[in-house]
Amino acid sequence: MNKHLTTIILLLFGSSLSGQSIQNDSPIDGVAFLVHQQNVLQIDFKLGLISRLNSSGWAITDSFETLPDPMSDLINRTPTVSQTPDTTIISFNASGLVYAFTRAGRLQRLDQTFYSGYNFQAIRYFDGQRIWRFGGTGFWQVHDLALYFDPELREWEPMPMTPAIAGGFTGGLYSAKPGMAKDSSTLVALIQRNKKLVRMKPTHEAYKIDLINGRYELLGAIAQNPQGPDLRELNAFAHYKQWNLISHEESLYLSDLLTNSLYRTNLTGTAKIAFNGLQGLLLSPQGVYSITSASTFSNSSYSTRFEPWSAFVNSAKAVKIGAIYEELWLSKVRSYWKAIAAMLLLLAGLIYLVLRYGKSIPKRELDYAKALSPLAKIALKYLLVQPAGSLVTSEELNQILGIQDKAWDNQRKIRSTILTEIEEKGMHFLGVPSFVERVTDQEDRRIRRYRLKPELREDLAPILKYV
Repeated sequence: MNKHLTTIILLLFGSSLSGQSIQNDSPIDGVAFLVHQQNVLQIDFKLGLISRLNSSGWAITDSFETLPDPMSDLINRTPTVSQTPDTTIISFNASGLVYAFTRAGRLQRLDQTFYSGYNFQAIRYFDGQRIWRFGGTGFWQVHDLALYFDPELREWEPMPMTPAIAGGFTGGLYSAKPGMAKDSSTLVALIQRNKKLVRMKPTHEAYKIDLINGRYELLGAIAQNPQGPDLRELNAFAHYKQWNLISHEESLYLSDLLTNSLYRTNLTGTAKIAFNGLQGLLLSPQGVYSITSASTFSNSSYSTRFEPWSAFVNSAKAVKIGAIYEELWLSKVRSYWKAIAAMLLLLAGLIYLVLRYGKSIPKRELDYAKALSPLAKIALKYLLVQPAGSLVTSEELNQILGIQDKAWDNQRKIRSTILTEIEEKGMHFLGVPSFVERVTDQEDRRIRRYRLKPELREDLAPILKYV
């Protein structure tokens, strides 16, 4: 590495954040836009040209050596410009290229990487000392790597992070605490998991990314905002400190994940987008540039208006319309409310049936007892109070029924009639089949004894209080 380049790298990556940090994501492959010494510049990595915007259009101010084809098309996609008051770094989606734009207005390549395609849609972030990439897709997989650019090695190095995020993730909105690099080492990001997994619905979640301790921490799931747009459709085109600038359906939104807040502004129109070389918003560490074009086929005309960030926010009249993420349990309730409602209704129905059944049992028992004749009540009560396993003889039944003085045939007939009544009415009112068991004596088969069937004794026991 030559001494001049070494000095540039040490100056760039050794500087402290004395002011505000911004990031602009270009909407055009291979073309970066930035503000340098209050001038709006365009750096075309395909043509190797640097141009300055004036009221009549773009004027070429410098040139630089381009990468050989087809490399330029592969590794110069959607440039990201990260700036502090004393540093301007340009990196790219899906490649390891890193450029510095010096105070003298010269483009200087810092990396020695020659590969691409491994970090599509990664979160790109510059904390003032390191350029970071989190997650991304590439080589037919989605990963959860945290990569940082090492200025001494001039290559990207992995930062071990735990725990792993299953399925990997791609980036969305993010916020980092503004200030010195040490304070800016924690981000809150809205990520999308399972992006490439077949038959799995992508999961949008909020994570805390702690670069000091090397940890990913799940904070919650994406919120549902009835007052605002679907958060899954939102992508920031620029970042100022912890703020995300979002263009959606010709309206400008602001979001801050550190306070978990989404804001709608009163700024609308086709010019409230990422600057595309004709019109849009372009951030600098000092404030916001609003650029519009009134060009015709024969005459180019551009207008540039600058506002400090505080004035821009005041003029935007931002109103909070909701949260960006919410606790997981609340998200699951929202996602599965139909199934939960169906289960609750089913549970309520079951409880109702059980209660109704419970209330109906005493009524059925009472109706059964009322339907029995006086002698049948006496016989049933006597059978119910017997110890389990005991047998009642014919003589005992005769005595409790008061028929012991009658002829033997009459005794047998009365006993049979009463026991039949007990069983038939039991079937009618209780739905219980034959429950009086007649046991024949093994020595004298003419003798019979009686008892309630053992398996039905507990079910019939509540009838005792009604007879």
